[in-house]
Amino acid sequence: MAIITKEGYEAKTRYAQKNDQDNAEILVEAGVSRDVIDNMSHITATRHAVHCMNRLDLFNTESANFDSAWEMVNELQEFAGVSPLDEFDSPLDTDWDQVMDDEDKSLHNDNFSQYFEYSGTFYSRKIEELNTSVEAKLKEFDLKYGTSYCPTGLSRNF
Repeated sequence: MAIITKEGYEAKTRYAQKNDQDNAEILVEAGVSRDVIDNMSHITATRHAVHCMNRLDLFNTESANFDSAWEMVNELQEFAGVSPLDEFDSPLDTDWDQVMDDEDKSLHNDNFSQYFEYSGTFYSRKIEELNTSVEAKLKEFDLKYGTSYCPTGLSRNF
């Protein structure tokens, strides 16, 4: 996610809120239930949060965000009808204790750093697979109802 000014962030927030409101109006006119409308709003916010989160929150069980990160991932997997990863996926085939002993588990140890770097790459790849599936479902929904839930970020134009 790009670094933006406070004003830029507030403008993006207003745009997202207006887009959400416009989508809701379209769906109300189409006779879609309020539950579906609320769920679509929730899914788009959740997709954005997962897309922007630190991938190591999925790996580091001591992270304050570990439980909420997995809750969001599970919601998105259910929405998209896919299951690219779960809490028990491991970036390595070996057990943590086989990777290094207690003396090696230092933040200054190269093995430890490499393990975290590899884990971040592993989860980033898995989250991007999930994001692609969620965006495909959102696009499908948008085409059906004429809404704009699927993100259209600048990076998708390149």
